[in-house]
Amino acid sequence: MKVIKNFESIENLFPFFDEFDCVVILAKYNCGKSSICTEKIHNSFGEENVYYVTFVDQSKPDFTPRQNRLNFGEVVFNKIIVFDEISDDQSRDVRGYLKKLIKRNKLIILSNPYGSSSEAKKEAELFREQEKDILPEKALFVYVLERIQLRI
Repeated sequence: MKVIKNFESIENLFPFFDEFDCVVILAKYNCGKSSICTEKIHNSFGEENVYYVTFVDQSKPDFTPRQNRLNFGEVVFNKIIVFDEISDDQSRDVRGYLKKLIKRNKLIILSNPYGSSSEAKKEAELFREQEKDILPEKALFVYVLERIQLRI
């Protein structure tokens, strides 16, 4: 488990990602998961190697999310998949689809904490328990403490 203050330093953790089958990044709503974190992953690993996938409307008044690079059920091999929220606006079996993607790719799951605490270890344990059917044994949890204040 790694704890970081905000997404400013997420790149420092990228070298550790290769040691794990899956990376789960937990950060509170409106913390920069879909924007800042996703952009840093794409910039570091290369646009051709990273596939952004979400089945939840991530748009906000001041933010337009990336477009999905995969349709529901579509599978690629040996890529980095940034899966934004384990949910689906159309109530499809996202967990079954995630299991297929994890077997064939490096999966980075972006998620809000499932509990209401600010305790990183507690939130990681809750997530692991809730998603035990899809998470591989070797999963790295990254907990982000606060949101970045954007300077315009």
